[in-house]
Amino acid sequence: MRAELEGRGSGLGRYQGLTVIEIEALFAACRNDPSMRSVRSVLRITREQLDARGSLGGFPYLAIGLSVIALVALAMVLFGPRELLVTARMALIGFGTTAAATIYGVLNTRHERRANLVQEAEIRRLAADSLQEILAHEFPRKPLEREHIAILQELIKREPRERLDSLL
Repeated sequence: MRAELEGRGSGLGRYQGLTVIEIEALFAACRNDPSMRSVRSVLRITREQLDARGSLGGFPYLAIGLSVIALVALAMVLFGPRELLVTARMALIGFGTTAAATIYGVLNTRHERRANLVQEAEIRRLAADSLQEILAHEFPRKPLEREHIAILQELIKREPRERLDSLL
């Protein structure tokens, strides 16, 4: 097993801090009992574990965006009209400080973020495979709740499988 998959997520919830191996064991128990309860369990565990990993993949883009805005504010301070000097300075101080803090956070958490992204992809794959296997059996279908539908739609988008659409 790759080193990135050995880490634990953090966060809140009953299933906080599970490794991918522990999640796989929970999914295996759900596959052994094909029912809507198992479907809901797989979706709930998936949502909780993705949330526990923080979903920090967009923070580098946020840091870049804040840096660009800070650079525009700097250009306004240096080359802009005098009427906008006070506003440009305030924007430079605000966006520059926020950009610096975000860049610091991005650089300090880059290894954890990379490992979490690998873990998230593996959790999605395991969830889609487990749901595919559960749905191969016949059992009474019931409508899913809104939070289950949201994570199912994300799974369908990122891990397309032929049977998953039948749950929507």
